[in-house]
Amino acid sequence: LQTRALLLQYEADSGIHPKLPRLKDRTGVMGVLWVRRQLQYQTAIFENLLEGRKHYPTAKDAVTAAYDKIYNKYHGWAVQKIFTYSFNAAPSCEVVYRHMNPNRLSELREAAP
Repeated sequence: LQTRALLLQYEADSGIHPKLPRLKDRTGVMGVLWVRRQLQYQTAIFENLLEGRKHYPTAKDAVTAAYDKIYNKYHGWAVQKIFTYSFNAAPSCEVVYRHMNPNRLSELREAAP
C-alpha cells in the first residue's frame, strides 16, 4: 500500500494526473490499479468455483458472477459484450479442478447428489 501511495504521490507531484482523483490512462498507477483488479477477478473466479455447483452450476456462471462483481462497472457496452461472449469458452468446473486441485474434484464428486 505504501508503495502505491508513493507512486501516486510521485505522479501527482509530476503533474501526470491533473484532474485528481481521476487517474490518467497509461500511467504507472493506472497500470497497478488494473493489475489489482485482474488479481481480484481471478480470485473471485476461483472462490466461485470452490463454492461448487450449489451456487454456480457451471464454470460460465462462476466466471460471469466474478466479472459482474469486479469488472462490469468499469467496462463500456462493447467490452462487456466481448467478455460475455468469451465466457462461452470457459472450461467445465471438472476440467479446472482436474488441473488445479484433483482433491477438490474428488470432494465435489462425493458431495454431489
